[in-house]
Amino acid sequence: MQVIRTAAALMVRSMVLSAQSAGHQRLLWLQPAIGREVGEVAWLREENRRLQSENRLWPER
Repeated sequence: MQVIRTAAALMVRSMVLSAQSAGHQRLLWLQPAIGREVGEVAWLREENRRLQSENRLWPER
């Protein structure tokens, strides 16, 4: 049973990391197109979302 729980946790973590990578690639693509200041705001929002999702996945014990 422990193996199944560990596998499920790793799958969820893999999906989160994939989504974060896709978001990062999107920001890299958008930044030159929308300007430096707007790109920085978008990057900060994306970073904030990433950190919030990590906090939900790995709550303090």
